[in-house]
Amino acid sequence: MKFKILCLCMTSFLCFANANNIDVDTEPKPPVTDSYKSDERYQFTIQQKNYSFSSFFEIDSEDTYRGNVKKSQFRLRDHYDLSDKDGWCATGIKRIFSLGSLYDWAAEIDVFGVNDEFLGAIEGKVLTTAKARFLLFDRNREVVGIAFIDLDGKGVTITDPNNETYTLARLTRNFVLDIQDDWSIVVYEPENLDDRLIRIFAAFCIDSQGSFHKDI
Repeated sequence: MKFKILCLCMTSFLCFANANNIDVDTEPKPPVTDSYKSDERYQFTIQQKNYSFSSFFEIDSEDTYRGNVKKSQFRLRDHYDLSDKDGWCATGIKRIFSLGSLYDWAAEIDVFGVNDEFLGAIEGKVLTTAKARFLLFDRNREVVGIAFIDLDGKGVTITDPNNETYTLARLTRNFVLDIQDDWSIVVYEPENLDDRLIRIFAAFCIDSQGSFHKDI
């Protein structure tokens, strides 16, 4: 009898909650914000460290938050999981049914936030006079930057899509033969670019740097 009364009470509560749009989830997800966009120029460095089952791309900065990007080995598609001091904050997932599964210059990466919301994308383009060219899309699927890899493969310039002579950000590989190198990133126009997109793109660049300039 007590069990029936308990079930009846629970059913009544759920009906009431549904009718009044009450969220009964005990673990609500954080709200979607634009807190990963800055108003001031900033820079950071990123360095790859490899372990048995994963690679970490450690991010250090005096201007903005530190963090890392993790790439696990046991996934069908490459995942770049970005974390800051509060934990995981975005993931870049490499599309498998594209030329990017064979060639790094054609890679296509979709970036999602903690609520599975689409944050943007990175898409490699085939026809280009540069070593490689990538389009950067925002959450509205509008192009917000064009990334050109230098002919020597040691750097990337992200330009304004409406003016390819105007630099929004610069990624530079600090190349030293036979030594684990790092990349330096300067974001000149941060209000145009979601920082999570830049950091995941930087991790991809250092992860695939051997395709553009081999350590020989």
